[in-house]
Amino acid sequence: MMEASSFAAPFAFSTPGQPSGRGQGAYWKIPLQRPSLPEWEDTCPLVRSWWEDGINSGAQFHQRALEQKIQKYCSSDRRFFAVISYEIALALTLQALCLEPGDEVLVPSFAPEACLRAIVWNRLKPMFCDIHPETFTMDPDSVARRVTRKSKVILAVHTFGVPCDALALETIARHRRLRLVFDAAEAFGAQWKNEALSEFGDAGVFSFSGDGVLHCGDGAVVYFRDSRDAARFDPYRRPSPLGFGVGLPEFQALIAGIQVPKVEQAVSYRNAVAALYRQLIPGREWQAVPTGARAARASAVLLLDRPEKVALALAQAGIETQRRHPAHHLEADAPGSGILPVTETVAARALSLPLHNEISREDVEYVAAAFLKADL
Repeated sequence: MMEASSFAAPFAFSTPGQPSGRGQGAYWKIPLQRPSLPEWEDTCPLVRSWWEDGINSGAQFHQRALEQKIQKYCSSDRRFFAVISYEIALALTLQALCLEPGDEVLVPSFAPEACLRAIVWNRLKPMFCDIHPETFTMDPDSVARRVTRKSKVILAVHTFGVPCDALALETIARHRRLRLVFDAAEAFGAQWKNEALSEFGDAGVFSFSGDGVLHCGDGAVVYFRDSRDAARFDPYRRPSPLGFGVGLPEFQALIAGIQVPKVEQAVSYRNAVAALYRQLIPGREWQAVPTGARAARASAVLLLDRPEKVALALAQAGIETQRRHPAHHLEADAPGSGILPVTETVAARALSLPLHNEISREDVEYVAAAFLKADL
């Protein structure tokens, strides 16, 4: 990881305190997220070649090339599929596991809404589990206590790019004969025990949306351990009586593929940003990374007693923040899951501060100064 003393933004070009002028960030002096795209000089020759070839999206050349690059980056022998949307990918991944309506899916209550939509779309039943109080990821002990005869799948989340305890969850899944799926949307580039996260579970989904280290507008990549699951998923990518044509478009695959060689740099930089926040705002309850894991930080998240007050003060200073996720088990139409004390505490107190590939040291110092003034 980079030392904070030598902190420099290899991607940054914004001036602290000035509008970014790009997309949603144009409304904030310091945006929460700022999607990074490859340099035009790197992109132009490939776009020109693709254009001159007649924009043949049916050839899937760049889609296949991206899948191979990701497989090589992860040092994996698993099957990877590039698809058009993270939410679609997650829903179809569960469908490929041949589950029955009413089967239970063990899922953290503190999770993206996409997880619940994927469960409901497949006519499955969520069984909400609690989270770890320091990492905010799925608590394996809570999972083990909530397994029933109807449980078929564990859907775990690498929350904000911080890996959950993949080995503990694999042990539970193996002993209880459950399938294990990872929502790794924000965690591409993260590792558990020096292995890519793609090497754990029966399946998983990485996202290419704006808050991760690899961005192409939208899109995702799905991985499978079992070739039979992969074979059931494969037809979904192409328009056919069995498929939906959800393969990643060629232009987006081209953009994503250019960025794969820069993932390590982006991951190291984001972890350095998180370390700098801890240094400048000490003594707070920051999201922790488990021992032996490497995060790919999608957010700088901490717990506060009055997060709304701090968020409002930071907004007045031109700093974008976000409150996420809700405690889904407390929603009116949620199935009974009892009390999940850690989830309820974290959901009520969590606040995300700006963190992305292009944030500079000066930006972080500006955020920290405003934060310390607000959180008195």
